[in-house]
This record gives sequence, structure tokens and C-alpha cells, in this order.
Amino acid sequence: QWCGPCKYLAATVFPLKVVGDFYNKNFINLSFDMESTEGSRIAAKYGIRAYPTLLFLNSKGEIEHQSVGCGGADHLLQLGKTAMDTVNNFKALKQKIKQADLSAETLIAYLSVNPYGNANKKLLNDYFKNKTDKERLSEGSWKLFNGFIDDIDNPQFKYFIKHRAQYEKLYGKKTVNNKIMNLFDANSRDTVKYQSLLKVDPILFAKHQMLMNSRKAFYMAQSQKKDPVLWNKMLDATKKLLAQDSIEAYQYNEPSWYIYENYKTFQDTAALKQAKIWSEKSLQLVAEEMQYQDTYAHILFELGDVKGATNYEEKAMKGAIAKKSESVKFFTDELDRFKKALK
Repeated sequence: QWCGPCKYLAATVFPLKVVGDFYNKNFINLSFDMESTEGSRIAAKYGIRAYPTLLFLNSKGEIEHQSVGCGGADHLLQLGKTAMDTVNNFKALKQKIKQADLSAETLIAYLSVNPYGNANKKLLNDYFKNKTDKERLSEGSWKLFNGFIDDIDNPQFKYFIKHRAQYEKLYGKKTVNNKIMNLFDANSRDTVKYQSLLKVDPILFAKHQMLMNSRKAFYMAQSQKKDPVLWNKMLDATKKLLAQDSIEAYQYNEPSWYIYENYKTFQDTAALKQAKIWSEKSLQLVAEEMQYQDTYAHILFELGDVKGATNYEEKAMKGAIAKKSESVKFFTDELDRFKKALK
């Protein structure tokens, strides 16, 4: 009942005609609350550890394919097609590994659909065991390490740190820094391991601490949306984080939208003007992202620039139509609202 992505799939994605028609034609579809008595038995039987998990079972109750997480219409359609692909679905990948296919390509595909498998750690250790430098630095090996290893006791982590400059030359400093930030994240609940990462990169470590402070302040503000003290703490923590280098577009967009949604509670127009600056920066980084265009449009509308708001919401709507996004209706309704204000 509390799973946001689960609710999103049920309320927004599966009801889409193109998705519903495909799944009703090819599968018998059921959903279960994994915290109910029946759901708990299913979770135990199939080793479900995260939500939403989509299982594709054959008539014997065996897993043909599976997926963890949420996605839009295109993702769900491709997922169903892969489930029916007896060469590339989870069952086929499992058989390849059983037959000693430990290629990077096979492991990446397998681990992507089975991220919590009990044998995953051993599979990764077996893959990297006795690899040459050239093999460890290869694109396939990098994708495996980057996507699936966050244990800092793993020998490949130590190799990565020792050869960081080579990885940066091959895959870019930004990509390598993002991996280090992800390692900070993955180990942040273990105080000893987390603190040991300080020496890896003190500057990035300080940035990660700002990120954690920002997340905490954001969470507290969300939990008590009428508290002005928490609102101001959230703003301060966000300003400190976004003043750093190498900020991603989504990091500008998320607080901008939150401020738009809540600034009226505190009559904080100054915060909305700051959100406008951050929203502009998200668009400077990813100009054609419809969600960022939508955020910017709403902020402009609130600040009285109705013409600008209409322009950006129309861009968002056109992008949603081109991508067959489920956001089309929302963008269309908002565009109509903005246009009425022009009259």
C-alpha cells in the first residue's frame, strides 16, 4: 500500500491501452500485496526483496523472466517481449551461466534482472578472478564493476582505486566520480566503511556529506510541510549542495519542483525565484527534457510570466506526445490552464 512506484504502475502505466492490450493478449495478469499473508508466501517462494517486482511465470510456476523497479509504457512493452524471448529472458540467461558462460555481456544481462541473487557475489568474484589488466580495464568489465559492485572489500574495488587514472582516461572523469559517489552512498550506513572512504577522495567525500545533509533536510521538510524552520533548513542545505561543481540536471529540478509546490505555504517568493534559477540550470544541461520544461513552465506561471510558461509547457507537451509518454494528459491540461490565463 505504501509503494509509490507500485501505485504508479497500477494507476498510470498498466491502464494505458497499448500496455493493457499487450499484456492481456499475452499473459494472465495478477497483482499481490507482498505484505499480505498470501503475498508474504509468494515473496518467500520467489525471493522477492524489493518492490515492485514483476514475475513472468510459466504454467508450472517457474520463473521465465523477472524485473525489479518501475518504468513507462515502452519499458513495460519491451519487458513483456523479453519475457517471451526464450533466448534472452531470465530463464535462458540462467541456463547460459549454468553452462559456464561468464562473459560480461551475459552477466550484465543476468544481474540486471536478478540484482539480489544469492550467487551474485560469487559470479562477480569468479569473473574478475585472474583477469589481466587489459581485461579488467575493458568496457565489459567496467560496466560490471560500475553497475554491480559496491562492496569495498571486493578486490576489484581496490584495483579500481589503484588504477583510477586509467579508468578516467578510458571512461571519463565524470563517470568515475559518479561511481565513487555511488560507492559512498552504498556504504553510508556502515560508519566504519563509510569513514574509510574519506581517503579515496576527500573533496568528493565532502560533497557526498553535503548531499546526505540535503537529503535529510529535504525528508524532514516533506514530513512536516508547514514547519518554517524545516523549510528554511531545506533551502539552506540545498543551496550549499547546488553551489558545488558537477551538479546533475535532476538535482536542480527536484528541489525546484518541490519549492513550486510548497512556497505558498510560507509566502516565500524569494525561494520561488531561486527555484527559477535552478530550473534554468537544469534546462541548460538537458534542454529537451520534458519534465524540466514542465517545472520551469510552472515556476514562470507563478511568477507572472504566463507567455513564457505557455511556451515551455507546449514544448513539454510536444515532447511527451513524441515519446508517447503517460504525461501527455497532465501537460495538455496544464497548457490549457496557462492559455486561459493569457486571455
